[in-house]
Amino acid sequence: MSEMKYTSIPLNKMFIVGRGLPKYTKAYADAHKGAYPVYSSKTENDGIFAYINTYDYDGEYLTWSTDGYAGLPAYRNGKFSCTDHSGILTLNEEYIGVYLPYIRWQIDFRKLRLGYGNQHVLKSIR
Repeated sequence: MSEMKYTSIPLNKMFIVGRGLPKYTKAYADAHKGAYPVYSSKTENDGIFAYINTYDYDGEYLTWSTDGYAGLPAYRNGKFSCTDHSGILTLNEEYIGVYLPYIRWQIDFRKLRLGYGNQHVLKSIR
């Protein structure tokens, strides 16, 4: 059996850090119904806010809620969009092929939460 090696890599080296778009509102979703999920900071229904007829992302990504139960990444695979209450981690090209479902459990932004009650993660994690 081969030996596994682990190393720490700065987040901004492995990923491009982004956020979803504020245009994804209830009114927008009602006017653009479709098959593609829009993720938000919701904790129920796997974070799905709505389904619309377009998508911004296609592939493997990590997202996290920036408000509410903020900070714990979710693995996303397929076509989807995100509201501005979600952060998005896009792998840099040199890391394409790493196993994101595992990497997901190595990242935890919860220690960066601020506020009481409806906590939020700092808007610029870099």
